[in-house]
Amino acid sequence: MTHMPTPPGPEAKPLAADAPSAAATADDVQNPSVASPMSQPAFAYASPPSRRTTIVRTIIVIGFFIFVYGILLPRFIDYQEVLASLQALSAAQLGITLILGFIMWVLASSVQAALLPGLGLVHSTQSFLSGQAVSNTIPGPVDLAVRYILYRQWGHAPEPSSLSIVLAGVFDQMAALSMPIIAVVLLAFSGTVNGPLLVLGIIGAVAIGLIFGVGIKALRSESFAARIARLSERIIRAVFHFIRRPTPTGIPERALAVRASVKDLLLSRGGLAYGADLSGRLFYGLVFLVCLRETGVPESAISGAEIIAVYAAVGILLILPISPGGAGTPQVLYIGLLTNIAPDYSAQISAGVFLYFTVQWILPTIIGWIVLGVLRRGRPLLSMAPVPKGTPGPAAA
Repeated sequence: MTHMPTPPGPEAKPLAADAPSAAATADDVQNPSVASPMSQPAFAYASPPSRRTTIVRTIIVIGFFIFVYGILLPRFIDYQEVLASLQALSAAQLGITLILGFIMWVLASSVQAALLPGLGLVHSTQSFLSGQAVSNTIPGPVDLAVRYILYRQWGHAPEPSSLSIVLAGVFDQMAALSMPIIAVVLLAFSGTVNGPLLVLGIIGAVAIGLIFGVGIKALRSESFAARIARLSERIIRAVFHFIRRPTPTGIPERALAVRASVKDLLLSRGGLAYGADLSGRLFYGLVFLVCLRETGVPESAISGAEIIAVYAAVGILLILPISPGGAGTPQVLYIGLLTNIAPDYSAQISAGVFLYFTVQWILPTIIGWIVLGVLRRGRPLLSMAPVPKGTPGPAAA
């Protein structure tokens, strides 16, 4: 394994040599330029959060958990009945859920392997679990920095590493927008009509069509990409002027530089990345369905198509992060929407949601921190420093 160069002294904020070297001028602060083709996203050179910030964020996450699970949900569900439904699970059912959960994590990470050639499913799964652990417990973009550092630790260059992380986020939102389309198709086959979801499906279909149409055209035509970038710059300037914030400059130049960087990657692997992300999301929905069936929610009460539809709708609602740590809000939405369909099965629904929460949130958080501890053994979380002598690298570990 190739070790990274030793970072600057303790006063330096960036992560080793990946940080921009030029100091910002007063004009840059007033009108920050994004035109540099080699500029990296903020997570590529962000300094670690202070201990005080980490403690405050952790307290916020814990406080939100206490509010949701200790105050809000007990008003609507009986924890004793939920516990009884969970205790009724057999060892075989728990084993199946764990196996499906592992497959779910691998599929969810496959978009990273698709966007960073040479990463592979082993490293993509490790980075996915590590990122999940950090994002679930430390609010903010620290998980992106962790993934970036792991990619660099495994020998990947700065630019492809940062671009793959940014693009993975884009494809994740595209997959979320696509799920209502799948749900509408499933509902149509089952003979169920759902007006609100039909609207979401139409919005998702239009959005995906525009994204693919404009994106492919921009990748194939530099002049079209320049026109879109100039239009975007005018819109962004108007918005930033309205909110009285420093207006970014150099957007067309940066857009064309990014286009040059990602053109070959997206044209050759973009379809694979989108398919990987969408299949991962769909499998998450299938695991959600299995968890509800295992805890006693029958097909006669809520059809499989309706469960996938609820999963898709919540995914759309959560495109913008609502809760710190990414937990609490999804469970409330799942329970509320499904109980509205089958009010007589509120305990079984809640048990299924909690079972899914275990394989979707709790286990990846615990396992992710263990994986990250092994991968970063002997080094701080956000440091590009080489492994101390005598400490085995990630491959050996």
